[in-house]
Amino acid sequence: MENNDLLFRCEKLQRESARAGLDFLSTDTATALAFAESALQAENDSETRSRNQANARTGYDTVSRILNELSSKVVTEAEKLEVADKLLLLKSKLLELGEVIP
Repeated sequence: MENNDLLFRCEKLQRESARAGLDFLSTDTATALAFAESALQAENDSETRSRNQANARTGYDTVSRILNELSSKVVTEAEKLEVADKLLLLKSKLLELGEVIP
């Protein structure tokens, strides 16, 4: 009985950790979107535009990498799609800024 309880607690902790990770990715994507919006509103070739664009791109790259690494054993595809939808919006903003994204 103790092994079953330990296994259950371990699985619960994995799910909670994955949910916290998804919340982080969602927040990071929203922050990167804010940087992208600021960059789009800044003057061309300004330091502000360059800095905000770089911050938005860093957020995009980070979220993309981590999202792909999340195990589908603990995170459903629907949960991943929530973040992926925001990531697509961020990608479109970055493309508008002139970023090259494979």
